[in-house]
Amino acid sequence: MKFQLVISFGLAAIFSSAGAHSISSRDTHESQALDAAAQQALVQLVQGNQAFRTKMQNAQPELLKQLTDEGQAPSFSFLGCSDSRVSDGTIFDALPGTFFAHRNIANVHNYDSESGSWLGYGIEHLGVQHVAVVGHYGCGGIAAAIASRPNGTVDAIGSTVEAWIDPVRELVATSSRQEIVAMREAHAALAVVPEPEFNDPGFRAVVEENAKRSTDRIRRDPIIQSLYAKVAEAGQASATAAERRKRRGITWGRTKREENVVKPVFIHTWIYNIEDGSITDLKHSYGPEGHPIPMLADVAGQQTLAERDCAASCSSARKL
Repeated sequence: MKFQLVISFGLAAIFSSAGAHSISSRDTHESQALDAAAQQALVQLVQGNQAFRTKMQNAQPELLKQLTDEGQAPSFSFLGCSDSRVSDGTIFDALPGTFFAHRNIANVHNYDSESGSWLGYGIEHLGVQHVAVVGHYGCGGIAAAIASRPNGTVDAIGSTVEAWIDPVRELVATSSRQEIVAMREAHAALAVVPEPEFNDPGFRAVVEENAKRSTDRIRRDPIIQSLYAKVAEAGQASATAAERRKRRGITWGRTKREENVVKPVFIHTWIYNIEDGSITDLKHSYGPEGHPIPMLADVAGQQTLAERDCAASCSSARKL
């Protein structure tokens, strides 16, 4: 009997040891694979940086030095989503110095110090002329806001994200847009609402309405309100001075006050489609009174001034 017990315990110990060794080996293999993947991610970044430097040296050899010496003067402030598929420089194939960017989950504009410093610095110090709110179809933050809240206890990370997307949940619950209403009605009978499919009309509508709401909030921001008041005041001063010159029969020259023109800033709402890379102008834009608002559709196919100059010089050279 004792001999049988010894054998039984011995076999149990062997099998237990073998099982533990198998689990340990599997854990070690998985850990090594994760470590290798982390290293490969860095390799890709290093190679990408080298490719970027080579490209810049070949295409724009003086640009980086110029931006260093003269500072940045971007035309655009960009409010976009943190989503890795929606990088401002990538989706517009833009050079360094084009965008002054601010990104967060679901491209939300809040009246806080972070959003205010981005908006104010871009306008007051960098002289941007366009503020572009760029939402995107398939936004994970908006999909999470449409779905049911997580069950059970939510950890610190989850609770932070949930608090951030609460305004989007409020939009989903209150919007009167037809597609969103239909989606709410379809979800009413569900115990648990799943995240929507990419092409769900309600999902796409929430993406658009959320971007519009950020644009509206930027328009109401005190920074923009102050700027538009300055533009109106400068325009009135210029018109008054021009009228005085006209009454006096003066047809040339401008006063110093007229020359102190305040640059108008336009606010746009665009949507990026991660599936095909296209940009849609929702034509939900703002600008100071008296200034026509440029739209993407109005400039499609047009050349930049640099391209026009190049075309003209190249044409002259061919004639010679």
